[in-house]
Amino acid sequence: MKKREKIQELRLNDIETEFRALLHSCLRECAQGRWGLFGQNDHLDPDGSILGWPDAKRLRCLAEEIKSLRHEFGQTNDLSERFLQLCAERGANALGEPKLAAAFLTEISEERPGLPFAGEYLRRYELNLARMQEVEAWRTSESDAGRPSSLKDYFAAHGFCSYCHGVGLAMNADGMGYKAVGWDRESQLFEQCDFCEGTGVSIEKSS
Repeated sequence: MKKREKIQELRLNDIETEFRALLHSCLRECAQGRWGLFGQNDHLDPDGSILGWPDAKRLRCLAEEIKSLRHEFGQTNDLSERFLQLCAERGANALGEPKLAAAFLTEISEERPGLPFAGEYLRRYELNLARMQEVEAWRTSESDAGRPSSLKDYFAAHGFCSYCHGVGLAMNADGMGYKAVGWDRESQLFEQCDFCEGTGVSIEKSS
């Protein structure tokens, strides 16, 4: 992996993680009645002095940056693309922002069913546990040589998705554990990794 690509990949990981978390919090706030998330009234308050919402502005900036970086990899992020599409909707028949936010929250919930930590996902996780000594040896060697040696660096260097450590399930924002989204009877369900679409393979290797 080229140094520039690695920097872009790390940046993409950071901003997509921030985007997902900020999107959900902003949608919930907007659905409760706050305007300004989708920019429908920007023409009434162009400088944001009255209706300004810093988090909403940040969210749109993140979505644009994600679009640009994903384009360089020949890919798209469906969630950020959908958000930008809704931000562009105008006209007499367009839903008001609170209703639009509520509808988008429902859409996200319906389109992203949880996945059980079983089958191929569990097998990949168990392989990670089995290679722990190999990982530590590699990281020590790379560190001694003055090269990047984080856990993410290991997975990226070996063709795995560095965002989910090759498992295919989305990790929590702090990088510890996987993101639980609900239950199916007695089985806990987890969110699929956006970056590799559940394959566990790095975006460079799969492209």
